[in-house]
Amino acid sequence: SPIGHDLGFKSTFKGNGHAIKNLFISRASPTSPYDQDYIGLFGSVKGALINDLKITGEATRIEGDDIVGAIAGTGYNSTLSEVYVRAEVYGDITVGGIIGGIRDGLVEKSISESRVFGNTRVGGIAGGIQGGLIRDSVSNSNVTGSEHVGGVAGSVLSNFDYHLEPSQYTPQIQHCFATGDVGSSADSNTVGGLVGYLY
Repeated sequence: SPIGHDLGFKSTFKGNGHAIKNLFISRASPTSPYDQDYIGLFGSVKGALINDLKITGEATRIEGDDIVGAIAGTGYNSTLSEVYVRAEVYGDITVGGIIGGIRDGLVEKSISESRVFGNTRVGGIAGGIQGGLIRDSVSNSNVTGSEHVGGVAGSVLSNFDYHLEPSQYTPQIQHCFATGDVGSSADSNTVGGLVGYLY
């Protein structure tokens, strides 16, 4: 089960440069007895710090439905710093190479070299950002979705989760670049090298 899946991980996790290799999480099947949303090494992180951690290995594969990322499904007021991900990540909505969704949080000094597949809000680093910041990071990920598909983030919105109040922070992407292939399986016009949809 993803760490902090129900209540959220609320502490500090320092990888000290170590790598988790060949992580496999499969929660995509509608017949699965387990929850299919908020999927990653951490299901959700709240007020947490994840630092200096790698997830890699040829067999690394993360599968879920909504809000899926290799490090975390979602992050609230949390920081992911100096993380490296090389994985295959599969989901439906809000799917990212490192984290599915960011709210009032930060991803910095991180690299994603992943293959990310989803439907809506699909990004090489994050699927969706609401009041969050991605800075000094690189996506060498290949990203495929239907709409809101981006090399760094699928969508950067004032409110990507309509169950939450609008954020008090302005979402931003600073000093980042993306080099992977980004494409839409539905010929959508909300596909971009950095961001698929900005609002």
